[in-house]
Amino acid sequence: LIMTIGVSVVVITYNEEQSITNCLASILAIDYPTFEVIVVDASADDTGRLVKAIKDPRLRYRWSEKKGFGRQRNVGVEMAQFSLIAFTDADCIVPQDWLSILVAKLTSGIGAVGGNACPPAGSGGLELCIASLGFPAGGAIGLDANRTTGGRQGLATCNAIFKRSALDKVGHFDETLKYGGEDTKIIEEIGLAGYKICYVPESSVTHRARSSLKEFILWNIRRGRAQYHLAKNKTVHSLGNSLILTVLVGCCLSIWVIEFQLLCIPIIILGYGVFLTLFYTQIYKFHLLWLRRNRIGIGWRSLLVCVPFLFILRRLCNAAGGLVMVVSSASSRTGDR
Repeated sequence: LIMTIGVSVVVITYNEEQSITNCLASILAIDYPTFEVIVVDASADDTGRLVKAIKDPRLRYRWSEKKGFGRQRNVGVEMAQFSLIAFTDADCIVPQDWLSILVAKLTSGIGAVGGNACPPAGSGGLELCIASLGFPAGGAIGLDANRTTGGRQGLATCNAIFKRSALDKVGHFDETLKYGGEDTKIIEEIGLAGYKICYVPESSVTHRARSSLKEFILWNIRRGRAQYHLAKNKTVHSLGNSLILTVLVGCCLSIWVIEFQLLCIPIIILGYGVFLTLFYTQIYKFHLLWLRRNRIGIGWRSLLVCVPFLFILRRLCNAAGGLVMVVSSASSRTGDR
């Protein structure tokens, strides 16, 4: 009975000519009886031409003049023919049983289900270290790594299915969140509306890993901007304080190193050891990373140096993105006067 429920798969795109063909090929190869694929495109590259070149009656294409995560997702929802609406990203590859695994979990009272987004097989070096931070959708660790201290489980729209009734009840995706975070917000709203959110650990898609430090930095600055819109000024103030504190601590350590030279090296080594111990025991996500390190295939040098460095860099970039939004908002208010 469950397998007879039709699913509309929505993929939003912006300049994804390098990945869209493989993504759609994997979706169209899904072993599920009734589904359609809707591509909502706002690209300036060849993405649209590549989508239109695929001749499959299940595939529908829509050009969106307005680019935006929430806007494009809502266009896909409006176009959808079926009562279940799935989302994945244009740089993802889905397995053949993707829909059947998720749909089976959409029982009564559940508004949305979703799973993991793992890096491609064979990923290593910087790509694997970035994925080991737990983003997106749990990255190399697993989506359960992003469960809140209160037990709330979030989902990511690179691997999720929503009931249309749940989306309709909360008014669909927030189109004002132009830097992202629309999935985080709608999951919270669906939960507040009385629906349950179900994490399905056996569901995984392959998500392209960030492969350069520049891409990682720009991605996290954008995430900082998204956090500003999601939490208004509260999170940004916290991020700003974290950035200022980090800079002050860094300056103090630099002065200390210059002043005491080699005398402080044992103290720095000891302090870093304490930091690593707390990092892998007191932060739930990274405790899971440590426990799952063999399964993930991450090496010791990456765990001891690269992952902690990327964690700090991510937080600083988030803070920088948030502070940019604070300054921008303050400038806009001044200009309106």
